[in-house]
Amino acid sequence: MKRLISEAVTEEVRFGAVVVPEVLRPKTTMQRILSEIQGMVEKRDIFKEGGQCINAAWNLECSLGEPEIRLVGNVLRVLRCRNKPAQLNATCMALQLTEAEELEQYVLKQVAVINHVGEAEASDPEVTMNLDRRWDAVLLDVSATVQIKKAQLQLVTEHQRQTQAIQSNLERWTAELDELQL
Repeated sequence: MKRLISEAVTEEVRFGAVVVPEVLRPKTTMQRILSEIQGMVEKRDIFKEGGQCINAAWNLECSLGEPEIRLVGNVLRVLRCRNKPAQLNATCMALQLTEAEELEQYVLKQVAVINHVGEAEASDPEVTMNLDRRWDAVLLDVSATVQIKKAQLQLVTEHQRQTQAIQSNLERWTAELDELQL
């Protein structure tokens, strides 16, 4: 039963006699960028003329250019890196952190190249400014990913330290119990 209840609630979900509204979660910047680009790709109007498919939008507007393709690729890399699950192994988490930091450096280089090329080839300032904003959003998200991976590594390291301390206490208590039983 879908209907617009408010801007935040898009549908009601029925559980027996209880109606629970389903609230949409706000999208992250990366998801908005990906949705926007996906929408641009899906806007192509295809119609048939004399048995042949003709893509009207393809003839009227250019497809995604190289900067947009690079942007989408980097959005996917950042999301892939961010969504890697944390593991209870400090070595694995250190590798994930290293990967995130390398990705951040790569995105920084891409932004520098785009800014340098954009100044020289700024044919449409509005498109260039929009692309710059999206690259800045990617840079913010990759920086946040680095911070997330640092926090995860810190938590895993603390977990291992506490586990080791508990294991040492258990071994000591077991030895004490064995002495008392003799």
